[in-house]
Amino acid sequence: MIEVTEIIMKQLIMPHIALTVYKGKAKVTAYIKSLKMDVTIDQLGILKLISLRPNISQQELASSIFKDKSNLSRIIETLEKKGLVKRHLDIKSNRAVKKITLTPKGKEYANKFSEIAGTIQEKLIAGISEKDLEIMKTALEKIRKNMDNLPGDIR
Repeated sequence: MIEVTEIIMKQLIMPHIALTVYKGKAKVTAYIKSLKMDVTIDQLGILKLISLRPNISQQELASSIFKDKSNLSRIIETLEKKGLVKRHLDIKSNRAVKKITLTPKGKEYANKFSEIAGTIQEKLIAGISEKDLEIMKTALEKIRKNMDNLPGDIR
């Protein structure tokens, strides 16, 4: 027989995940502001992804970060105004594809993101065993995979 606490914990897993993500995002946002970087955590993440995939198309980028094209277009426009990215058209198969590259300043920010992420991760996982981290990683991967089976436009 399943205990009541076990049922409650299973029902409450999504709020635990959501609260952890929201709190983490708030802490990282505050840390970024303290570094006087004029970008959001989402913008930094996009810069890092572009650094890993130079000349990525806007469509591929939108799919990778689960943003719709119009939302991503606004973010890219903001990054372009800040001198962090450049967009250019790539003509392939008689189709114009918008490709995105980092400027030198954008590369600096992407590298800074790696430093920030490393520093924060060290602090977040302090006191958590390798075994517990592996269990958590496996559970989160399974949750993401289960999300693929949800109805609607949830990826």
